[in-house]
Amino acid sequence: MNKESVSTLVVSILTVGSVMCTTKSGGGGRDTAGTSDDSGYVDACESSADCGDDQTCVDGVCVTDGALRFTLQWDDQTDLDLYVTTPAGNTISYSNRSADGGRLDVDDTRGGPNSVENIHFNEDLASGPYEYWVNNYDNNSASWRLSVHVDGSEVAAVSDSFRPEDSDSEHFTFEY
Repeated sequence: MNKESVSTLVVSILTVGSVMCTTKSGGGGRDTAGTSDDSGYVDACESSADCGDDQTCVDGVCVTDGALRFTLQWDDQTDLDLYVTTPAGNTISYSNRSADGGRLDVDDTRGGPNSVENIHFNEDLASGPYEYWVNNYDNNSASWRLSVHVDGSEVAAVSDSFRPEDSDSEHFTFEY
């Protein structure tokens, strides 16, 4: 790295879940200090080509794709939480990050532009109903979008908003 690159380097510290994420950007684009695994970092991206083989780019964040994926997106400065209950009755969220082959790999607790939460399932997931919803953790106004993807293709989506007095969205069901 030359002196010019050093002088234009910008480092942002983000909180994703209970871990700290470092995203670096400078003269030529974005790169990151890690991956979206348990290392404590998420990868920043401009397109899915910037992400790993089993990942896709959503609003500038690499998320794990999987056979089944639930992705929450919002831009308001608030903490929203994604919940998914599996056919076995186990719920995945910030307080229980994995169950029944599913895993919360991105948990944004700060909000703001391009906020993302993501729960993905591997190929060994159970067939049956998956219940999913959004929790308004901070009880602030917020607009959000929640999408369901099977093998990388979006198959369902809902957009809605919270008022400060709202705690949970409607509960939705996806039959896998």
